[in-house]
Amino acid sequence: MTIVYVSAALIIISLVYLGVSGVKAKKEINTSLNKVQASVGQLQNNIEEIKNEANRLSDAQQKIQLDINLKKEKVNDTVDACKDLGTTFQKLKKTEKPGTIIVAGIREYR
Repeated sequence: MTIVYVSAALIIISLVYLGVSGVKAKKEINTSLNKVQASVGQLQNNIEEIKNEANRLSDAQQKIQLDINLKKEKVNDTVDACKDLGTTFQKLKKTEKPGTIIVAGIREYR
């Protein structure tokens, strides 16, 4: 009969030990899960910051491209105007009478 009592006591002691071990394991798992969740939260924040920065860079790139295109058009217009000025000057030279002197845009005939 003593063997039954000793066996019952060992079973109870092993169940208590199992319960204590289970609670400790659960606490460790919860701690690990909390750390993982905190890390995931930080990663998500970093990803959002990267996305926002990428959007800002894309907007800045578009503004720069528009600015470059505008300046390119202005330079091309200036070059075209200079080309037209050269042809206009050549036409003006051909149409002037001999002996005409142009001073400050005023024609004097001699």
